Amino acid sequence: MIIRIVLLALFFAYVVRAPMDFRTKVLEASIRDNPELRLLRRQSDCERGFLEAVKLPVGDKLRQQAISDLALVRWRQLKFQDAENLYRLALIENKPSKDYDQALLSNMLKLAAVYRDESKFAEARSVYLATLAYDQKFLSKSDTRIGRDLSNLGINYYIEACSKDRVDPASKMKDERTSLMLKAKNYLDQSLKFFGDTPENQQLASIALSNRCLVLRDLGEGEAAKIDKSRANRLDNAEQRLCKLP
Repeated sequence: MIIRIVLLALFFAYVVRAPMDFRTKVLEASIRDNPELRLLRRQSDCERGFLEAVKLPVGDKLRQQAISDLALVRWRQLKFQDAENLYRLALIENKPSKDYDQALLSNMLKLAAVYRDESKFAEARSVYLATLAYDQKFLSKSDTRIGRDLSNLGINYYIEACSKDRVDPASKMKDERTSLMLKAKNYLDQSLKFFGDTPENQQLASIALSNRCLVLRDLGEGEAAKIDKSRANRLDNAEQRLCKLP
């Protein structure tokens, strides 16, 4: 009798524990896969790291990384002013280097993107021009990173143009919007000369083609836009990308 009671108790404990373990694992998986919870956890980690890192001397690599990490969290939280201030601080504190500094360039690109998200197009353009000059100083004339910088400038001009009042795209009026569109097309034309058919360049080429397609469409050049759309979709299909031109 005692043995039966013990066995029943063990069985009951297992039956209760097994679903509890399963639910715990499901909850843990949910937390892992939930971007908002991950971001909150990342925010807490970055804030603690930042408070510790600011005690370090200016120019220290850990201090630099902590500033950049928190800036990225603030950007993802759509706290653009905080992100802008942190990226500017990171750039101010960056020690000049005689060699190519990828961390410096990364912060410059992110600051420009934050400016663009804030619709501060002139400020974004200024930083994108600085990244272009920096890459041209250190890299070969055919390096695809120069093409990326030109593409960024084109995209920035296009988004700025889209913020202006629309006019009839067939009228060819040289208004401000059309002028910005033409500048966007010029930079995107230049950028595409840097991207060949090699796999590592396909994403950059697809981005430039997709944006030039939109520029051409808004300029009333529908047939040319269709060609760019077809080329961009072909590249996206090859890489099985889900985000494509409509």
